[in-house]
Amino acid sequence: MSDFETVLKNKLRQTEDALADDICRQLRSSRRDAIRPRPWWQRLPRIALPAAGLATASLIAVVVVTFPFNGGDHSRLRQESLSPENTAFYQDLEFYYWLAEHEKTKDS
Repeated sequence: MSDFETVLKNKLRQTEDALADDICRQLRSSRRDAIRPRPWWQRLPRIALPAAGLATASLIAVVVVTFPFNGGDHSRLRQESLSPENTAFYQDLEFYYWLAEHEKTKDS
């Protein structure tokens, strides 16, 4: 160790011994805070929480727009439209049979 380093080392130790008690307490507290593990939410980047909120809001908006709430029973309506009592379904079916036969004869 050179003389310069020895002089600096001694000056630093003298300065350290001359520190006031409140400054020493602050330094010890800062060291403890630096060593203590932080909770997981404090280790996340600052943008993570707003980004997660935005993603959640976007997902809710997509669901609301894609699947609007009508307040009705969709399965019941679907069953009624395909029930044997509903003659409109069978009339449309007959039209499609006629159209298919007409296309066959037209191509021949």
